[in-house]
Amino acid sequence: MRRCSTGGCKCHKKMSKPSPWVLHRSWRITSKNAASSPIIDEHLSTDPRRKVLTHGQAAVAMITAILFQVMQLYRICRFASEKKVLNVLLPQIEPEQYFDDRLADTLDALFAFGIGIWKC
Repeated sequence: MRRCSTGGCKCHKKMSKPSPWVLHRSWRITSKNAASSPIIDEHLSTDPRRKVLTHGQAAVAMITAILFQVMQLYRICRFASEKKVLNVLLPQIEPEQYFDDRLADTLDALFAFGIGIWKC
């Protein structure tokens, strides 16, 4: 990959925080008590072993993490403990509840339900 001659251009700098537009949009989407959470929970049955984190809450956590450039499931637990955004959106969930197996169960449930319904 060729680097720019200046070396200090924006294309080679790592984004340290999301843009104000992304923060505004994520707040509008999730500010009403994690608005997508009840919609997802309405369509996906929850595993009886799941005591705290529902599929909808897990989906909100994963979307929020992606907006903050956290792309790996195993890092979301650390993201939840370091950043306060998930504590604001989902205050009843402890950071330890966002472990990768539980988040992967949500992705499996979404796939089993049929990802094709989300296409416009």
